[in-house]
Amino acid sequence: METSKEILKLLSTLKIQNYFTLVEARQKLREILIFYNYPIIEQLKFITGLSELLRISLPHTQTGILEFLLIKDNTHSRGICCSLTDSTNKGLELTAKEILLGYKTYNSQQPTLINLRNFSDELNIYYDLKFGNIIEITKWKT
Repeated sequence: METSKEILKLLSTLKIQNYFTLVEARQKLREILIFYNYPIIEQLKFITGLSELLRISLPHTQTGILEFLLIKDNTHSRGICCSLTDSTNKGLELTAKEILLGYKTYNSQQPTLINLRNFSDELNIYYDLKFGNIIEITKWKT
């Protein structure tokens, strides 16, 4: 994570292996957002953002790890971060390129980068020496 963010708590971890785990990830995120009292519209947008990210990632990686984190930073008291890593490292590299190049999912008329930014407050793509490529989406509590 960026240095300004602080992890308060690891809420859950999921192995992303197939499209069934995509449904499980959506359900887990919904439970977390309800528990932390996010408004329904914000829940739906963020869950859709996570779905978009996982849908793009699945063809490239079968070894992804999704972490749900409770975080804070200097300007926000609390937020939920979905952090996706891939132990093979190649899968998320391809996913990141598709996001940045404006890949469109089959149901969308907009490039994924625009969708992910519309459905989350932050989108971060970076490389960590220990974990490899990491893609994160964050929703701050307003």
